[in-house]
Amino acid sequence: MEENQSLPHVVEISKVMVDLKQTSSGRWHIGSFRINVDSAEEFAELFDKVYEQVDKRLISLNKGVSPIRNSSSIVLSQKEEIIFSKLRKARMEASIKEGFPPYVIFHDSTLKQIARQMPTTPEALKIIIGEKKFEKYGAMILNNILKE
Repeated sequence: MEENQSLPHVVEISKVMVDLKQTSSGRWHIGSFRINVDSAEEFAELFDKVYEQVDKRLISLNKGVSPIRNSSSIVLSQKEEIIFSKLRKARMEASIKEGFPPYVIFHDSTLKQIARQMPTTPEALKIIIGEKKFEKYGAMILNNILKE
């Protein structure tokens, strides 16, 4: 089991603070993400700007680091990767609003499975994520899939 090590990689942009952490195996991830705003519009504007920058920074930091390997690795096509990225962004927005880590909402493997299978009906999506998660996040997922 990997243990997180808090390292001094903090990006602060006005009302936004992002704390990047590194696992004992060297992989970087978002430790915390705080946005202090007064409106939903300001949140959306700042989140979009910062998320892109943080994602690029994580990709850069993780270059040359062994990828996480697990038995459920799902290889995606280019179109599926685009959908997976949209789903990750939507998950991050939900995670920030709810105060949970993103993996509590959905693991990457679940988002990859959704991107791969492209469920376009509520029934098809419920098979993948279950009734409870569908009630909470189903519309968010279907909206991101159907936009494509």
